[in-house]
Amino acid sequence: MAEEQAVQAAPVPARATSAPATPANKPAVAASPAAPAGVATAAAAALAGAGGALAAQYKNLTDKLYEKRMVAALDVEALVRDLAAKREEEQLTMVLRCLGEDLVGNPQANFKKGGMIALAAAAIALGPETKKYLDYLVPPILACFYDPDARVRYYAVEAVFNIAKVAVENVLIYFNELFDGCCKLVADNDTSVQKAAVLLDRQLKDIVTQSCTCDLKRFVPLLRERILTNNPLVKHFIIAWLSVLDSVPNIELVKYLPEYLWGLFDFLHASRDGSTSDQDSVVSETTAVLGELQKELSGGRDVQYFAIIKVVAHFAGCEDELTKQTALQWISTLLDIAPHEILPCADLLVAVIYNLRSSSKEIEGIAGAANAKLQAIVSQSTTSPPVNEYIANFLKLVGSRSPETRLAVLQWLALLHDKYPQCVAEHVNDIFHAIATTLSDPSDDVVQSGLTVMAKLSNNESYFQRLMRGLVNLFREDRALLRARASFIVRHLVRLMPPDVVYTSLARILEDEKDLAFAGECVQTLNLIMLTSRECAGLRRQLQRSPACAASRALFEVLYRSWCHSPASVFSLCLLCQAYTHASQLLVSFANLEITVSFLMELDQLVQLIESPVFVHLRLQLLEPQNNPCLLKCMYGLLMLLPQSSAFDLIKNRLNSVAKFELLALRAAAYVPGPNMSTIPAIPDDPTSTAAACAAAAAAMAAASTPIVRPQCGPATPEQLSHFDALQERHRLFRNKTEGGGNS
Repeated sequence: MAEEQAVQAAPVPARATSAPATPANKPAVAASPAAPAGVATAAAAALAGAGGALAAQYKNLTDKLYEKRMVAALDVEALVRDLAAKREEEQLTMVLRCLGEDLVGNPQANFKKGGMIALAAAAIALGPETKKYLDYLVPPILACFYDPDARVRYYAVEAVFNIAKVAVENVLIYFNELFDGCCKLVADNDTSVQKAAVLLDRQLKDIVTQSCTCDLKRFVPLLRERILTNNPLVKHFIIAWLSVLDSVPNIELVKYLPEYLWGLFDFLHASRDGSTSDQDSVVSETTAVLGELQKELSGGRDVQYFAIIKVVAHFAGCEDELTKQTALQWISTLLDIAPHEILPCADLLVAVIYNLRSSSKEIEGIAGAANAKLQAIVSQSTTSPPVNEYIANFLKLVGSRSPETRLAVLQWLALLHDKYPQCVAEHVNDIFHAIATTLSDPSDDVVQSGLTVMAKLSNNESYFQRLMRGLVNLFREDRALLRARASFIVRHLVRLMPPDVVYTSLARILEDEKDLAFAGECVQTLNLIMLTSRECAGLRRQLQRSPACAASRALFEVLYRSWCHSPASVFSLCLLCQAYTHASQLLVSFANLEITVSFLMELDQLVQLIESPVFVHLRLQLLEPQNNPCLLKCMYGLLMLLPQSSAFDLIKNRLNSVAKFELLALRAAAYVPGPNMSTIPAIPDDPTSTAAACAAAAAAMAAASTPIVRPQCGPATPEQLSHFDALQERHRLFRNKTEGGGNS
């Protein structure tokens, strides 16, 4: 037969793969039990009824020789043409039915081959009238697509090819069955069957393209099942069909995109696992189809954006970079087209944040842009996104290895708190617990964002105290963090909240701290931050107003109780607050302390601070010793505590400068007339009498002048000094215990 020769000569791609298992849902074709060989059947009777001379063709149709079957098929063609011309539809239907049931439905291969050739010949004879009889022509042959005999499968494909050529668009009522059969046969083990299936597939595509019709509602469920294949040949077959259907103007394939989008992305992902020509070809073809479908998202009708984004978000989290990049490009497009439709998908946000850190700069760029778009959409949206789902996912991502991901999560939590504070408040306990781990993060940006979120959540007093206690606990458990990052953390925290509130809370917590070594170290750190950081400038000014302001004195008293954990720190606090009398009394208590290396290092650091701009008011007040005698005592007491060192020299030089200034002042006062200056003796140039003269001049000046009375915090109360002594005694016992020195 000419058609058979054409099919056999058709080229086919040079690849051999095992055919997939026969689908469980074969086309339902009714086939009656075949008659035993050699027994007259209804087909023979029908042929005899149509013309006795043709009854003999029944034998030839079942002959082993192809030539005899072809001759018999031509006779059947003539018979059918004659019956059609005479409009003997009943006889014609009987012939076709018997050919399908008794020949094609027979288990013997030759019967099937002859029956299929005869049905194809009948279709050719019927011509345009074939559409009336397709139910008798096509279903029996479709069942042979799954026959175990390769030659039978080949004849089945050939027969359908010839019928489709005559029936054209009318054959599309069996499109699902034909598609399913070809889906199997393009990967058939037999090369000739593959070639025949490729030709039939090409013909079906031409018919669909020319007719511009396809029942997608019926076809898509089948496509959804078949697209989950692992066979490269079947993948090529499905991708080609999607490309054809997408190119037909009247077929809106994008409307059903969620049904098969998973399979397409899976093609892209799974085919990247190897590196064969077939797999590379699948990837390139899939990428092209996905690109075309992506362009059609904005113009489609009834597009299911939410269902689409759920599929895309899943594949944005896979390991393959090409798949991730393609998925992120889809996300970016969907954010431009339908932002509010896809916003309820919590997985979308996870997919974007997950890819903010990638080995591919392109992926990072797309993810970063998508994240910015999402933040802008949520900020401006009048409808609430699924905040609870967002937060649940964020809490899982806080522990991500990627600092970019951790930072984005914290920024999102801050955004959600600003936009939906009541919703976020429902999860405040979980958020606090999760964010606490970020305070020890090596990334400064992550720490800042974590503190920002915690500060926002701390508008409630109980949560604020929880934040402060959590911070102290974190420093206690990680001393390296205390030494390396405490300054950064506290400085950022006092930018977010009032410094006096932060320091008051920390001081009250540290006052009752059981770990005395930690308490001392923590107080030293907080004191240094307070005295040196720009963020605490307001706090320092507030404390300097302690002599005249009750609120400042109250703050001093709160800090004092915990600052007593560190002698040098409490001494510097008194100097800052101008409580010089108090400071001088503390110096007396220092005589009872164990002078350790750590204590001397603190004093050395304090000397450096005294020489800094923070204590410029103190240095200027040294110029008025008659008004600040306790300050002078403090400086000389500090000098006596220090060993011979650079710090000792600094204080000594400073005090020597003050002494020289006083000497000059006394000389000037000796020659300046005043209301009470007549009794001030002149200061001689003889150095041997300078000391006595200075003393006399000073006494005269003291009697002649009225000292300026400066307000101070007042002398230390017995309770304050007792608290300091008791706390230092506890420190001594703690050091002895930890160092194994007993309680001496």
